[in-house]
Amino acid sequence: IIARGDHKIGNNDQLSLRYASTKQVNSTGGTGVNVFPGYETGFTSPVINAVVNETHVFNPRLTNELRLSYARISFEFPNNATAPDA
Repeated sequence: IIARGDHKIGNNDQLSLRYASTKQVNSTGGTGVNVFPGYETGFTSPVINAVVNETHVFNPRLTNELRLSYARISFEFPNNATAPDA
């Protein structure tokens, strides 16, 4: 999901919003190097990113910009553990 919105608040103010969300899935797990045989497990990682941006123009030579952001990556283990202790 990707969403973006822009709004002109007034002659000197602009507001911008952005949101992105995805879910990455690694069904095989690991990095390709099997360090601990029998402990391969897949994982999912929901990724969320959001940004709010506000710009104010005081005069042609002076502007101010405020940016607030939020980012999160959450790893969820295990999806398909092959060992009882995994």
